[in-house]
Amino acid sequence: MNRVYYYEDDRLKISESLARYEFVRPYVKGAVVLDIGCGARKGPLLLSQNAKEVVGSDISKEAVSYCNRKWRAPNIKYLVSDALDLPFGDSVFDVVLAFEVLEHIGQQARLLLEVRRVLKKGGQFILSTPNRLVMSPQGVFQNPDHVREFNATELKELLLGVFGCVELYGQKPSTRVREVLECRKQSYENAIHIPVFFRRFLPKSWRELLFKKYISHIARKNKFCRQEDISKSDFSISVDHVNEAHYLIALCRGIVNE
Repeated sequence: MNRVYYYEDDRLKISESLARYEFVRPYVKGAVVLDIGCGARKGPLLLSQNAKEVVGSDISKEAVSYCNRKWRAPNIKYLVSDALDLPFGDSVFDVVLAFEVLEHIGQQARLLLEVRRVLKKGGQFILSTPNRLVMSPQGVFQNPDHVREFNATELKELLLGVFGCVELYGQKPSTRVREVLECRKQSYENAIHIPVFFRRFLPKSWRELLFKKYISHIARKNKFCRQEDISKSDFSISVDHVNEAHYLIALCRGIVNE
């Protein structure tokens, strides 16, 4: 299943994603950029304000269609593409991005080889991925689409097999965001206690709708669940306390093993 990540109804997720794009804007000034796994998010449009050209690629046709309708600009192009078989020649891009992609792919080494192939000499690869120590401390992934998650040491070791220089940053949520996340967790735990009768005998589509509406109702009742005041500034990115960060961000330069 090629899930589409919209985040259009989730201010927290929108802000979290845009904080990453805001972080990389200085690196894409005047550059030709490839955003692998762009989803249906606004990131490529934000980058287009600084970059010479942006190509947003995603394996989901639905996501690409959505972006073509909603996030257009003269210097943006969207296309359907498999991250492991990029439809570009060698040495095309100044910067390649892959936000929340690595953990979805079983063949991580092959992905990195494709990135190396399409990067120009002196180009940069910037990625983000969940920090396994924080997001999945018990070894159970929150997202069922994840194949493998990394801690900081594992991620750097993997990337240094292809890139000569790897700088790691950590993205951490503010106290306000952590309140919202905890409230969501409690709402979810309450929702799973909906009577077994309804969960067993209602059609699957009805069960999912009931579940979502129940959580939404609980969230509206609890002020800590409200996210109107959340913005991208609630997701700081720095080199400090990388091991405690929710997400790892890597800046990679200097291709090796050519």
